[in-house]
Amino acid sequence: MHRENLDRYVGFANELADAARTTLISMSEHDVQPIFKEDCSPVTDQDKAVERVMRQRITETFPEHGIYGEEYGSVNIDADCVWVLDPIDGTSAFMAGLPTYCTLISLCFEGRPILGLIDNIVTKCRWAGVDGRNSTLNGVPIKTRPCANLANAIITTYSPEMFRCNEYEVLKRIVSSTRLTVYGGNSFAYGRLAGGFIDLGIESQHDVSDYTALVPIITNAGGMISDWEGHPLTLTSGDRFIAVGDPRIHAEACDQLSDAKAQR
Repeated sequence: MHRENLDRYVGFANELADAARTTLISMSEHDVQPIFKEDCSPVTDQDKAVERVMRQRITETFPEHGIYGEEYGSVNIDADCVWVLDPIDGTSAFMAGLPTYCTLISLCFEGRPILGLIDNIVTKCRWAGVDGRNSTLNGVPIKTRPCANLANAIITTYSPEMFRCNEYEVLKRIVSSTRLTVYGGNSFAYGRLAGGFIDLGIESQHDVSDYTALVPIITNAGGMISDWEGHPLTLTSGDRFIAVGDPRIHAEACDQLSDAKAQR
């Protein structure tokens, strides 16, 4: 992709994040009426409103681009450029008044994430990652930290409840091999991984919209992120991923996951 096009998309992604913030600010957090979807996950009017605003802007500005959204599905998904949107990653945290929910925006080119934003309206933290450039937090370059082995790693995961029976046993083994476990950070935790506070993240039963934004941010900060088999994440990856700040522990962590790879 030409640099000029990428620069334009970066600017536009920030405009989408600004629009998402404005929409959330305009809606009272004390008037949250959750609806539970078929998979029992919650959705709110705020989720839907934020996604509608972003989708409208994409359609008006780049009508030839595709969109994959957490709440309203996909259109033109076979386009070279596809925007992937999660209006509120961490809806449960949002409903509970906790500050770790974020808006996730990413751009995939030919199925591969090349641009990603994690935007947290409460702390006003905005992580950005773009292929070939240093990842940033509010415009300041960030990088992952060294961690040569799992024994010294801080690990994060959203919740053990997201792991299926055989996966949970594997998670327990990895947790027991690491130094400290932090739960419930949502995508905010992966921004912190990119910034050198966390060393390892493992997730299951996550949607494409939950992780494509993380890919450019983590990789361009010096880390690695893949599916459990070690393959790069794309628009067609499954629902499990692993992220590390130090690439030296990626293979070790993937080996620990091997018992669950062939089972669902």
